[in-house]
Amino acid sequence: MADAEPQGGASAARRAGAWAALLVLSIATTWAFRLLHVPAALMLGPMLSAIAIAQYHGKLEMRRPLVMGAQALLGCRLGMAISPELLHSALGYLPALFAFVIAVVLATMALAVAVSRAGWFPESTAVWGVSPGAASAMVMLAEMYGSDPRIVAVMQYLRVLAAALVAILVGTLMGSPEANSHGIPTIGPSVVWFPPIDGIAFTETLALALLGAIAAWVSKRSIAILFVPMIGGAFLQISGLGRLELPAFLTAAVFAVIGWNIGLKFTRASLRASMKLMPRIVAVIFAMIALCGALSFALARVTGVDALSAYLALSPGGLDSVLIIATSTHVDLPLILAAQVVRLLVVMTVAPPLARFVVRRGFTAGRPAE
Repeated sequence: MADAEPQGGASAARRAGAWAALLVLSIATTWAFRLLHVPAALMLGPMLSAIAIAQYHGKLEMRRPLVMGAQALLGCRLGMAISPELLHSALGYLPALFAFVIAVVLATMALAVAVSRAGWFPESTAVWGVSPGAASAMVMLAEMYGSDPRIVAVMQYLRVLAAALVAILVGTLMGSPEANSHGIPTIGPSVVWFPPIDGIAFTETLALALLGAIAAWVSKRSIAILFVPMIGGAFLQISGLGRLELPAFLTAAVFAVIGWNIGLKFTRASLRASMKLMPRIVAVIFAMIALCGALSFALARVTGVDALSAYLALSPGGLDSVLIIATSTHVDLPLILAAQVVRLLVVMTVAPPLARFVVRRGFTAGRPAE
């Protein structure tokens, strides 16, 4: 018992050192990416840094309240961009978007069934792991249905990571970094990190973010933490009843927390659990991204939007990471915002029962879950 305290102290010191290393590495990586004008550098730098640190210290994880706070403030930032003109444009896209989002869900589910029946993955693992959204819900459902939740978690969060990296690469090749025309303050090379702050507007922003967190807790719907501030902020600004303000240093912190939250999930332990299946996991994820890419090409032809906007609209990445990329490039934000919201609603509504149907009907290689 006498050794418990020193061991605990050493563990705490090691954890503190890992957090300090993560912070320093994130700053250096982000600075390098910004010099190269990489889109979403404020998220990409921390995300890749977190993956590196997680290989040496696998017990680091973001506190849930901190992640929720970052997501709520991201909702406020998106609310700052919503105007009557943007809403009108988004509504015009809805019929086509519903059709394409449903096509994405059905195509990815067909891919999951195909690789399952080919014996690539045990039991119903692929059905839960390939769903294009609702990562945490799919991990929970996988465990309930007897699949290995560790493999499903790796598949889901690797999907988010890969989709974000591909979207950033596409944005670098096709987009105009650090530029948008939708009212969102950009974080450009000459940014003032600590500008004068309007106390009333900043207080309204924090209050709205807190309201989003409360709404998510009361409703048990995690997406409320993003939607409530976004919709509430849009209402305040459109009605003239209020104004939101998010200074650059806080925006950078929000993006860093979201990047860390993704990257720290890729520990050596989680990767080791799925190492034998990793080539198949990577192949399936890039097949999913290719499917979404092909559908985005069709979406661009149907709606007449540019290819980058169509790709980001149907990207199977996380909602927060896709929207961060969208707000740092010159794209059609109404299309992307509407598509990602529709995708999330469709996935949350359709994907879990569809996946349960596939498992119960025995469309996978293993036995159906009881």
